[in-house]
Amino acid sequence: DDALAQVSANGKLLQQKSISKILLDNGYRGLLFGIGPMERDPLHLNDIQPALKTTNHWQKDDLLVSIRNKSTVFLYRPSTNKIIWLQTGPWLNQHDVDFIDDHRISIFGNNIIRNKNYDFIDGHNEVYVFDFKTNELTTPYTTFLKNAKVKTMTGGRSEILPNGDVFIEETDFGRMLRGNTKNTIWQYVERVDKQSAAVLGWSSLIDPAKFKF
Repeated sequence: DDALAQVSANGKLLQQKSISKILLDNGYRGLLFGIGPMERDPLHLNDIQPALKTTNHWQKDDLLVSIRNKSTVFLYRPSTNKIIWLQTGPWLNQHDVDFIDDHRISIFGNNIIRNKNYDFIDGHNEVYVFDFKTNELTTPYTTFLKNAKVKTMTGGRSEILPNGDVFIEETDFGRMLRGNTKNTIWQYVERVDKQSAAVLGWSSLIDPAKFKF
């Protein structure tokens, strides 16, 4: 079982909650137990993002939670132990969920079937954008991701930038990219030698205006 925890600045555990218990408390017994044989790693919690402000669609300190092995993302309110919103797919085995603005979230979908070979459904990864205001799900970066052949099997992250571009970490192949809805703007690979590239983990695009160097 996986759990989410809140820890104080001086290292004190303030609260901890089982993800399985959250699902059971909110009526998702079928999602937890009713989809095929029980795996050794049935949930695979891989990202939690806190809401930093209250909007019309969530409250400050709500949590956006990704459980990869259920291909499920949900919005959870710790103060009431309530799941406010939950959706399974169309993303598959996703990594990295983010709040974009006051009404949209993004999900980096690896879109693979977890078998011996990790087969891709569409041939590439996908970035999904869900709009709580319109209840609409879109995939604005399909052309870019397909043409750039972005296809990390495990890991991976995306960040939608203020101007609408997207930053991608293709974890398994050691590549970072920036693109728009159509084209690759730039890409970077940390080479070890001519045959090898370094694996990346949780890369970020930093705005230098926010830091003093």
